[in-house]
Amino acid sequence: MVLYIIIAALIAAGVYAFINLVNRRWDAVIRAREDYDEDVDGKQTKAEKAAFEARKAEEAKLTRMPFGDVYKERPKRFIAVIVWGIILTAFTVWYFWNHGAHISKLIENPAFPGSGEMIHEGQASIPVGIVFILILFAIYTLEALIDLDTMEIPPQLNIGIFVLGLISIPLWQHVTIKERIIGMLCLTVPMILLEFIIPGAFGGGDRRMLYGSGLLLGWKITVAGFFIGAIIQAAIAVFFLVTKKKEWKSHMPFGPMLCLGIMISTMFGTQLIDWYIGILKASMGR
Repeated sequence: MVLYIIIAALIAAGVYAFINLVNRRWDAVIRAREDYDEDVDGKQTKAEKAAFEARKAEEAKLTRMPFGDVYKERPKRFIAVIVWGIILTAFTVWYFWNHGAHISKLIENPAFPGSGEMIHEGQASIPVGIVFILILFAIYTLEALIDLDTMEIPPQLNIGIFVLGLISIPLWQHVTIKERIIGMLCLTVPMILLEFIIPGAFGGGDRRMLYGSGLLLGWKITVAGFFIGAIIQAAIAVFFLVTKKKEWKSHMPFGPMLCLGIMISTMFGTQLIDWYIGILKASMGR
């Protein structure tokens, strides 16, 4: 197992270095759009708006930004993302290998002999379930970075999560069809309805992320991830308000904390939901 963790961590270093490149280029694509406006709070002066419009032309030239220039532009963040990817990957492989029997190994499907384990080396194997989770976490990381930079989540990335969900249906049998359908709708429908009461309460990217995540992970992990992300977001908001770095009406992207919440929930969310349901049942029984 140790060898696989080392190999996975080395691969992650390359993958997350590439995520830095994709992140910066995608930022440029979004910022160069004619309809893109970074003044979500409506507080920019006319001079600041003019400067932003002038930068759009510069951003358009950066949609093919060289790898080396991405590092030179923000070296600390570049390295931080790689370190995050290495730690996240190593911990994920270790955790699901030892504690995630329901996720770390796909259930054998009669239609696909050997589908439970597809990556072999000698007598050992890396369960495909772990590979699914690692791909998902890489997508979440990229979504979080782009949302932090632009307040937008590209729909292509959420389509990627949705496709992972479709692929997992015949293979990942521990998540039932019923759980997947509930997971797709139990949060997105209330969020859509809330939009009629509080316009802009949630972004379309957040909803699409939850829709795809619900299909892939089921309702328990998705719901737990949403509330974990909301708690983290609330704590950060309180910190910014207390330190006066943000005002009460300032916008903060929810996507990054939502991504983090679902990552945490993927490991511990089912246990948290089952524990909470157990408490409710016990209290109702009394």
